[in-house]
Amino acid sequence: MEKSRFEGWYFKHQIKDRTIAFIPGIAKCGAFIQVITDQDSRHFDIDRLRVENGSIYAGKCVFSKQNTLI
Repeated sequence: MEKSRFEGWYFKHQIKDRTIAFIPGIAKCGAFIQVITDQDSRHFDIDRLRVENGSIYAGKCVFSKQNTLI
């Protein structure tokens, strides 16, 4: 992985006029989850991230095409 690169996955959820997005990812400095809402953006460092059978396991969270478990 190059110095300034990262790998991440974008999961957007929207109900009416409210939106939240989750970006689990991994960079040279470690794994993280970024949370973006209409009002704010937060970055959470996590201990571990793994991709298995089409799902992304990030800390205690699971992200897939079917579900987002936070």
